Amino acid sequence: MRAVLNNILIDPSILRLLWSIASSIHYKDLLNLPDAELSQHIIQEVNCRLPLDAEQCGNINTYLNSKIMLIRDLAEPA
Repeated sequence: MRAVLNNILIDPSILRLLWSIASSIHYKDLLNLPDAELSQHIIQEVNCRLPLDAEQCGNINTYLNSKIMLIRDLAEPA
């Protein structure tokens, strides 16, 4: 079963993994990395743990770009 988010198909296990990775990024990096670099960092981390094909990478990138402000809101000083 895949989650459909804004017409983007993403496997729920990938969604859990990307949010886990996003929430584990140091707050200074969350605040200081440009949007594109932050998205690519998360995609690379997901891909290291769960190999992705080009379509999945594109879907995740689109999803992350729509959630970048929410991801940045996760930033809390440790």
